[in-house]
This record gives sequence, C-alpha cells and structure tokens, in this order.
Amino acid sequence: MEKILGGTLQRELHVPGTRPGQADLVRYISFSGTKARAVLHEVIQAIKPAIPKSGAVITEPCTLTLPDGLRMFAVSYHGDVPGWERQVTEGAEAIGLTTGRVEGETLVLADGRQFALSECQPHLG
Repeated sequence: MEKILGGTLQRELHVPGTRPGQADLVRYISFSGTKARAVLHEVIQAIKPAIPKSGAVITEPCTLTLPDGLRMFAVSYHGDVPGWERQVTEGAEAIGLTTGRVEGETLVLADGRQFALSECQPHLG
C-alpha cells in the first residue's frame, strides 16, 4: 500500500476519549498486574443478567498511568451505549475496581478524583 501511495503509512495514536464525540463511548478501568482483557472479562461477568441489549465492548490499545501510580486501560463500546456504560461501571464497582472517563482535558474517576491528562503517562499501541 505504501508503494502505491508513494509514502509511509503512519497510524495516528491518540488517547481514547479525547476526540470529539468519543467521550461517551470510552471508559477507563483500573487494573494491576493482570492483562486488560482478563480484567474486562471479569468486569463484564460481574453483573448478570447482562444489562446491554446489543453491541459490544472492546479493549483499546491504550493504558494510562496516573500520577498516583494507578494504572487504567481503555475500553470502548457501541450498540446499547447506556447499557454498556452501566455494565462496565457497575461490574467494575462490584469487583472493587474504579472507572473513569475523559472530560475535556481531565480524567474523572468514579470515586471523585480528577487528573489532568497532561499529568498521566499514556502507553499507546
């Protein structure tokens, strides 16, 4: 493809939830030492029956390390967005994890803490 286009293809990396229209479709879930997919599976399975009626939730290729050392990974969802938001936030709470969302240039956690994104260390890709 690069040969056809006459240049190098580069994937633009960004912190999920920071682009226009993404904030309501992305959540961050705290984790430690475990693979994000395994944690997401635990979060989703914590609430039964499942709340969402359609769509899916997937891990995004991004983790954030907060100034206090807490690590969070990004998930995005589509379909029944309100249902997935509840499934993720209630499931995380049920197993003792916190969630967060991007609001402008700030990561706002469910427990009320707030961190400027510029103070967080992103790990993209």
